[in-house]
Amino acid sequence: MIRQENITTIKRLGVESGTVEILCLSESPRVIIEFVDENSPGDLDVDFILEDIELGEPCFIKESRVIGGIDLHSVKTSEEEETVTRLLNEEVRKMKPELIAKAKAYAEEIRERAGIPVEVVEEIQGEPGVMTEYAQNMWHAREVMRGIDDDY
Repeated sequence: MIRQENITTIKRLGVESGTVEILCLSESPRVIIEFVDENSPGDLDVDFILEDIELGEPCFIKESRVIGGIDLHSVKTSEEEETVTRLLNEEVRKMKPELIAKAKAYAEEIRERAGIPVEVVEEIQGEPGVMTEYAQNMWHAREVMRGIDDDY
């Protein structure tokens, strides 16, 4: 079920059409289904996440998500990263029919509630992945050096 404020935003901004896409995040073990309209009137691009799906299995002992016995938030080596990426790709391939069905259901709901044409992109965009702890630490350090520090 799509939140009412998203439907209201579509109507209020005069969105004429949109697309529902399935995206895999390359630096995070997640798949998102999102609504996108890049042809909004004015300079406004309307997009919002309809569903955010975490990949892997919950592991309460590690207080994290795991796949193949590897903690997805604590990948230490590039070998672990390759293994995790392969396993995540397999998981997404298995989920593809279900993801497409969800995307079509969201598109139909937007069509009915907002009264606009909505297209579904049936190909999954991107590949799921993870970052090693080293890459995560270096990414944050680069952001700090560029003056984009997310710690308040």
